[in-house]
Amino acid sequence: MNATPAAAPDLPDAKRRLILEAERVFGEQGIAAASLRDISEAAGHRNKFAAQYHFGDRDGLIRAVLEYRRPHVDGLRQAFLDERGATPETASTPLLVLTILEPLLLSVDRHELAAYGRFLYALLHYDVEGALWQESASTAPVTHRIYGALRHHAAGLSDESWKMRQRVFGRCCIDFIANRQLLLPWGDPPPPQQMKEVAAMLAAMLTIGVPA
Repeated sequence: MNATPAAAPDLPDAKRRLILEAERVFGEQGIAAASLRDISEAAGHRNKFAAQYHFGDRDGLIRAVLEYRRPHVDGLRQAFLDERGATPETASTPLLVLTILEPLLLSVDRHELAAYGRFLYALLHYDVEGALWQESASTAPVTHRIYGALRHHAAGLSDESWKMRQRVFGRCCIDFIANRQLLLPWGDPPPPQQMKEVAAMLAAMLTIGVPA
């Protein structure tokens, strides 16, 4: 492996425990339904308002989870490309799709990141327009380059069509990640051939019918 995945931010233990509990509880209960007080208590804080004290509000806690996890996932994507001698700009569309999916479905860190996958699924239903996700984009520069490369592969599409496809593609990727046992019932990790089929299907979603 030619690149070392970026480590999670070095945070005080009190904040780290709140972030990890929020990730778990948001993923299990849904973000709007989860109680910040229960998250504070589950993280071992005597102060029932610890989450608000450290992060301000629900959206601040969501941002903290994203900023904690996205650098790690981004680093795994870079390592996946490095192992194949590829860059976002030189990789094929199916390989770029696999690079998006790999950290949460295939990497050695997939079990550690399982709660994050469920959190992302819950985030889809809370942050419908993706505003919070976009705010944390600077913490995932490789992922930003990957989506830029995917846009290049679909250069014949109008911006409106691309945005629609990108949104559907992103939701499908997160659905696979959060519901792996239902949608990918071949074992853990899914076999390479099945993952190639999934990648080809998702790649087609982005590029089929693109004008030459």
